[in-house]
Amino acid sequence: MALSEREEKLLQALVCMVDQYLLTYDGERPQDRDEPLDSMAMSAGESAILALVDYGLMEDVTQNRVMGRWTDAGKKRLLPTSEPTAAHTVTSANGAVTWTPVPSARALPLKWQEFVDSGPIRDFAGRLMDEVWRPFDHTAVPRFYHADAVGHHRAQVLTVEDVVERLKWDRLNFKDPRYDIRDTIVDADTDRFAIRFLYSCTLVATGERFTSEVNYFYRLQGGRISEFWLLSDRDFDYRAPKPVSLPSDT
Repeated sequence: MALSEREEKLLQALVCMVDQYLLTYDGERPQDRDEPLDSMAMSAGESAILALVDYGLMEDVTQNRVMGRWTDAGKKRLLPTSEPTAAHTVTSANGAVTWTPVPSARALPLKWQEFVDSGPIRDFAGRLMDEVWRPFDHTAVPRFYHADAVGHHRAQVLTVEDVVERLKWDRLNFKDPRYDIRDTIVDADTDRFAIRFLYSCTLVATGERFTSEVNYFYRLQGGRISEFWLLSDRDFDYRAPKPVSLPSDT
C-alpha cells in the first residue's frame, strides 16, 4: 500500500511514539525489540498499537489487554539507540523520587528532523503551558481550546468544561507546580503536536510531593485545540480528582 508523504510522516511519528513511551506488561523498558509492548489499557495506546498492526508494523499479541510486538517491517522503522529508548527512569532513595537520565537516541534521520521543525505550532505549545497550565488559569482556556474540543484520558471522554474544572481544582489543591518539558514534537502539515513533561507538585491536603510523567497529544484547527489525548504514568479520574486517592511518592 503506497502512502502519501503526509501519511508517511504520521506513520513514522506513531512508530517513534510507541517505541519511546510504551512499556512491557511488567511496566519495564523492553530489553530487546522482540518483547511485546503493553497499551496499559489506555485508549490512545490501544489505538496506536492496533493502527500499527493494520499497517503490518506490529503483531497483535493481546493478553488481557491490547499488546503488540514489532514485526520485521516495524523494526526497520525504529530509530537506532545504544540502549532501550527510555528518556529517564525513576529511582527512590530515602523516600525521595529522582529522575536519572539514560542515553538517548543518536542523531535522528534528516526526514525526522524536518518533521519536528515548526516554529508557529511550537510557539503555541509553549504559550499553552505558560499561560494555561503553569498558572492553572482557567480563564485562558478559550484562547487555546475550541468550545467543542474533545479530550481522551484512558476510558474518559472529556469536554472543555472538564478542562476548566480541572484547572480550578488544581489551583486549589496543588501548590509549587513544576513542569519539566522533555520533548515537544510537531507535525506542521497536520497541525498536530505532542508534549512530554515531568510534573511535580505538593498536595495541599497532605503536604506530600506528587510526581508524574505526562504525555499530551494535540490536534489544532483554526489555531486552537480541537482534540487532545492524555497519557500519564499515574491513573486518576480527570473529572473528580481527590488528593487522598493520588499515590504517594514516599
